This record gives sequence, C-alpha cells and structure tokens, in this order.
Amino acid sequence: AAKKFETLLSLYHDDLSKADVRRVTFIMGQTGGNGGTAVNSMPTIFTYRAQKEFREDSLFRNIEPDNAYHLDLTRLAKNFSVRSLDSRHTTTGHVHLYRATPKITAWVKDQKASKLPRIFVRALTFVSEFTSSSFERTLVDALNALDVCPQNGGSDNHLFINIVSDYEQVVDPSVVEQVVASILKRHRERVARLAVAEVETRVVCCLSSDTPPIAI
Repeated sequence: AAKKFETLLSLYHDDLSKADVRRVTFIMGQTGGNGGTAVNSMPTIFTYRAQKEFREDSLFRNIEPDNAYHLDLTRLAKNFSVRSLDSRHTTTGHVHLYRATPKITAWVKDQKASKLPRIFVRALTFVSEFTSSSFERTLVDALNALDVCPQNGGSDNHLFINIVSDYEQVVDPSVVEQVVASILKRHRERVARLAVAEVETRVVCCLSSDTPPIAI
C-alpha cells in the first residue's frame, strides 16, 4: 500500500508543490473477516512529505499527524538510524517502538558511547491532569510493549513517556519527580530485566497560576 500511495502522489507532484502542500497522510482502516471494518483495530497510517519528494516518511508510520510532534522523533533521528518496529493503541494512549542504531557522527561526538542497537519506546497519553495512576498505567503499557518485542535483545533501551494534559494545570516539578521516582522504584526489577537504561518523562504544565506553560 505504501508504494501504491507513493506512485499515486508522483502523478500529482507538480500540483502538490504549486499548492505548497507539505504533507499528505493516508489512513487505512483494517477489514474484518466479513469484509467490514474490524472492531477495535488500529488503522494503518502512511505519511508523505514534500521534503522527501513525497516519498513515505517511514519514521512516522502509524502515527496520527496531530500526535507526531508529541513523540519528539526528530530529536531521536539526529543521532540514530531509526526503524519502526511496532505501534499499538492501548487503553491509556499510544505506544511506538523503534530500533535505533547510533550514527557514525554520534560516535565521533562520544567515542565511549555504546555502538550497539537499542530499542526506543515512545509512549503518549492524553489525560485531564497529571496523576501517579496515569503515569503508572502508561509506564506499564510501555513495558508490556517492550516485553513482547522480539527484537529486544540488547541493552541501553530508552523509554520516553509524554503525558499531555491541560496546559494550564499547575504542577510542582518536585512532586512530578517524586511520583516518577517512586513508581520506577516499584517496577525497577522489570525495568532492569528489559534493559531499560533511561526513562524520560515529559509533562507540560504551569509552575504557578500566573506563569505560562513550560515542559518539565
């Protein structure tokens, strides 16, 4: 399907460029056994960008356009060659897995860094407010996805959790730190078994009622 869409777009390349179209996304629903739409199935999403001559940007396969920037994949691609492994929708949000191999340019910057491939798990959830339960549910979903990933045989795996909540919510950063540390301590044996070397959590909030939202 990806190549068919690419061929289709090639027929309209000039028109898309003249119209200053920067991205085209195709979303395909999964069919059930009777030919209808499968219940609770995850759609297949293909993204094509003008900067790639409207070839598929496979890094964003199965990611809804509105959610792409929340996963911060551009930062990941700066130092790693990245390949999508799996994507799944859970009861709490979205979990995406990537196999990442350090680029040669990254080795030059840090020659002591591991050159082995590792798995990056990017978890995204939308909640009304940051709570310990919302963070733990997302963490467990991410660990479950990594646990069943057949490509996970290395080390230095990385877990990134982005909790998108009400941007005007007032949150004390020290509270977030305590919550994350406490829950990770509770799951530390599983985190270690899955070779997760780093867990990064991102929350956008306000530090007080009269300050603009920032990412912590």
